[in-house]
Amino acid sequence: MASESEHRCSINSLEHLQKLEENALIVSELEETSHRKKKELEALKQQIIKKRNEKEEVAAKLEINAHRILKQFIQDEPNGRKSLRRKKINDEELELLRGALKKARQMKAEEMKASYRLTGATVEPITNKKLRICWDTFHQGEFFESFYAQVEINEESKIEKHSIPFFIPIQSLVDRYLSDSMECFVQMVGNYLNAYVSRRQEAVELETVHKEMMVGEVHTASAFDFLQFYIQVTEDNILEVCVTYTDLQDRRPSKVVLRVSGVVDDSEDLHSELVELKNQLKTLSLAEAISEFFAKNS
Repeated sequence: MASESEHRCSINSLEHLQKLEENALIVSELEETSHRKKKELEALKQQIIKKRNEKEEVAAKLEINAHRILKQFIQDEPNGRKSLRRKKINDEELELLRGALKKARQMKAEEMKASYRLTGATVEPITNKKLRICWDTFHQGEFFESFYAQVEINEESKIEKHSIPFFIPIQSLVDRYLSDSMECFVQMVGNYLNAYVSRRQEAVELETVHKEMMVGEVHTASAFDFLQFYIQVTEDNILEVCVTYTDLQDRRPSKVVLRVSGVVDDSEDLHSELVELKNQLKTLSLAEAISEFFAKNS
């Protein structure tokens, strides 16, 4: 009976220590998240400013080129306005005019593509008021899949159709960014998509690398913003791991909960190891963190 009481006390002590540790980390986690978001926002602002400057430079060049070609077809009016010359335009001049306009549209389209391709997105005009956007997603430098959206640009811009996952707040992003800043809209959607693909692939990698040690499968939410899995630590102990991503733009979990089933021989040592595992799960990939945990306990 004394032995069972000691074991029960040991487990209760471990749970108490874990709760104290979780409470102590809450403030630190909030500060880290706030600092990271501020840095991401500042980087996004700088990127938008850079692309806006590039777009203005290209627009200026297009305006100069267009003026050179079109000025021969334009005349000055007495009231200061300009109008097309009254003289009849022959076939050769008409062809030149059409070619200039076509070239200007092509240059504008190519510049738009190049501008967004740097962020993993491609924007192609469909009509004067409709665009097709393609986001390429990557994880650890490897391409995975593309997502598409067709948008209409006017006073109330809107998404006509898309292949973006339902849990990404696309309508909220449209309302907030699309009418005012296409660059910001494309960047923000890309952040959500790449973070989702990264979380998903980490779950796949975890099951692949640690298949023999895992008990059952990895349980996930649709957005992979919550994962739960079980690892056989010893013959008598199973480690339950729950990771939560507070923001769907996060690629690393903001909250980690660890629970150990069975009798624990040395609760203090185990508590120290679990604290270290928590930190690793927030900084390394899931598979890497579990590998580090087993490497130090083998």
